[in-house]
Amino acid sequence: MTKEKKEVSILSYEDIEAVLDSAYILHGFHNLPGRAWQCYFAILAAYGKRVSEVIELQKRHVRVSKDGFLSITFSVRKKRRKVKDPVTGKTHKEKRIFITTKRITLKNPITQIILSYVETLKQPNDFLFPAPGTKTGHIYPQYAWEGCKKILEHLPLPDLDNHTLRHTLATHLAQHKHTSWELKDWFDWESVVLADNYVQAAGMSTEKISAREW
Repeated sequence: MTKEKKEVSILSYEDIEAVLDSAYILHGFHNLPGRAWQCYFAILAAYGKRVSEVIELQKRHVRVSKDGFLSITFSVRKKRRKVKDPVTGKTHKEKRIFITTKRITLKNPITQIILSYVETLKQPNDFLFPAPGTKTGHIYPQYAWEGCKKILEHLPLPDLDNHTLRHTLATHLAQHKHTSWELKDWFDWESVVLADNYVQAAGMSTEKISAREW
């Protein structure tokens, strides 16, 4: 029996603003200030990254460029795939990690939420979302999921989890006529197939044909 796939909600821009405003209610949750939680959700909303890529960020990963962009460097972990050892002939799971930098204009109001918090950190290696008592030194993914649930208790939204904001950004980008290849590069997808799904769902794949006058 095939497990039914959960349908992910798409948030409006007003919904995203409400989430960022409400994030401050998490002040003290897992010993993080409200501004840290606002920063966490702001990065999810603006960059569309996975929770594992965001919670590992340190101050040194966030930079402002001279040409007016906020750049963040993420460590992206790809799903393990089976590879064959050429010497022994045995197969094992390969874990792949690569570094990618994404940037958004400082004209985007979300960048100010991120910067105002990051500037309070003192050392380059300070985690944006620290948890000194953990093995990693930063919060665990489950803490972030719990934070989503707490915010939902205060907002009339049908759904909110760490993937909701990623899915929302991909949908909004497709609706604003970004191509499948642009989405693939931004979200670091290995295949363009997933990006195609967003473009087609937004009706962008046939928009030029529909607009033909002859």
